[in-house]
Amino acid sequence: MILKNARIYFDGLIHNGAILINNGIISQIKFTTKAKEFKELVEKNQDGKELDCQNKLILPGIIDIHSHLRDMGQKEKETFLTGTMAAAFSGITTIFNMPNTKPPAITENQVKLWIKKAKKHIYIDVGFIAGVPNEIDEAEIERIIDLGVLGFKIYPLSPLNGIDWNKSANIQKILIISSKYQVPIFIHAAFPISDFEREQITEEFKIQKIPILEFHNRLNPVKKEEEFINFIFLSVAAKFFKLLRMELIIRQLEVMGNKLIIFGDKDSIFLLRQIRRCIGYYGRPSPFQGRSCFSHG
Repeated sequence: MILKNARIYFDGLIHNGAILINNGIISQIKFTTKAKEFKELVEKNQDGKELDCQNKLILPGIIDIHSHLRDMGQKEKETFLTGTMAAAFSGITTIFNMPNTKPPAITENQVKLWIKKAKKHIYIDVGFIAGVPNEIDEAEIERIIDLGVLGFKIYPLSPLNGIDWNKSANIQKILIISSKYQVPIFIHAAFPISDFEREQITEEFKIQKIPILEFHNRLNPVKKEEEFINFIFLSVAAKFFKLLRMELIIRQLEVMGNKLIIFGDKDSIFLLRQIRRCIGYYGRPSPFQGRSCFSHG
């Protein structure tokens, strides 16, 4: 297929031109309207189709790395059809689907059902992020990896599997597995507030009728995200590697090849960037990544 008479965004600029697509993959882009150049695309066009874009703008598709296509047991919230259709209308061409379905996607069989459910019911590309199996079962994790998942998600506040992610030993175990199989771990970074604080905030919400977003933010304060990030990078790493200096911890983590993707707000991501600067000081690429997003259930 050829997309012709288009305005194409590329490398920060908008060009007039045409795009050749073969077997669903962009194979060539021509930034020209000359007949000779266009003829070259026509000769390479495998299906013979041409679409006149009528000077419309072609942009790269957006990738949403944090989506919830509930569907499995929660159709009233979202389905593969409704979620991917809405995404397509918004210019999103790929989404990463989270595992807090009902039941949660933490077993090989459930992940199989999850992926099968999506087939023929999606309008865009969908990547699947599984939950960690009960007891951090490595054999089950390996079977889930073989199904093609992008990685594994952990929820310290609301575990999908009964695992206490506030324990260093559990974080250490999943990091070792992450390193062994070179699979990313996605972390919904947060420590819980106290029961007393939660009750107090909830009571204020009932009495004062504070806005729902303010209520949510007070139940999930930024400082708790920062505490969990510090827990990952400082407490766990220091204990696991028995090192006292941050630069040695970082070097050892790089050797192991751990990959962490932590979801948090802008202040938490700032903390991650500070750590990345520390790593950069030693001239090494960082194995750690952060993604800023709104926190939700």
